Parts: sequence; structure tokens; C-alpha cells
Amino acid sequence: MTRVTAATTGVLLLASTMPTVGDGEAPRLELLNERGRRVWVEPLAAGEPFDVSFIHSSERCRWTQHYREHVRRIEQTASTFPCYGAGMPTDRPAETTADGFKVAAVQEIGELVMRHWRDADITIGHRGAAYRVADHLNEGERFVLRVR
Repeated sequence: MTRVTAATTGVLLLASTMPTVGDGEAPRLELLNERGRRVWVEPLAAGEPFDVSFIHSSERCRWTQHYREHVRRIEQTASTFPCYGAGMPTDRPAETTADGFKVAAVQEIGELVMRHWRDADITIGHRGAAYRVADHLNEGERFVLRVR
């Protein structure tokens, strides 16, 4: 769907088109490479949760950041991790879980901008499936994960 906006100046009609998401369209989770090309997309219901997990560069354990769709933006809800050490959050209490530790972190992120490193093994978890970022990007490539 395209929305057209127009302005008249004298006898000249200036029009620009801007792609928009229609009111009836469901949100979607998109992975864009550093050139802005969409390389992966997954449907996402309003308010639906998803995760991004990676091997932490210092702690060498898998961290999982928990997110959800919030008005076509990304909102972080928590982080879970099995190890605890330098650089861990100290401003919020860590809850002990069967998987290690969980820290609540409700904050609007908008978009996630990250860099793909093979050793980080970044995955997107959604509806019980895990999608490897490495399947879509080159080593060291920056990427954006967003909701549209």
C-alpha cells in the first residue's frame, strides 16, 4: 500500500510517495543487512514476544534478550543468562531461574543495530524456532532487526 501526500505551489503539484503499512496489515519482524536490504522476514502479531540470543563476548555463555512487538517498534522485556560476572547489570535485581539468571528490563528499543560475528552465534527465536543470523549475513556485517 502506498500513501500519497501532495502540496500545491502555484500551478505546480508536488507529490511524494511513501510506503506505509496499512491499518489492517499485521506487523512483521525484519532483518536488514548493512546495505539496508531485507534478508529475512517473519510475521509477528501485535504484542508478540521474540528473542535474540548470542554468545557473550566476555562471559562466553549464551545470553538471551527478550523482546516483544510494541506499536511497530521493539520493546525489551528482560535478559536471561546462565553466567554472572563483570559487566552484568547491577542496577536491577537478578532473579535466579532454572536457566541461570533473569533481569527485567522493560525499555523501548525501536530497532536493534548489531554486528554479526560467527563466534557470537546470534539467533532470533520466534514461535519455538531459532533462526541463525549467519545464514543471511557476511562475517562482520552490521545489521538491523526491526518491526514494520
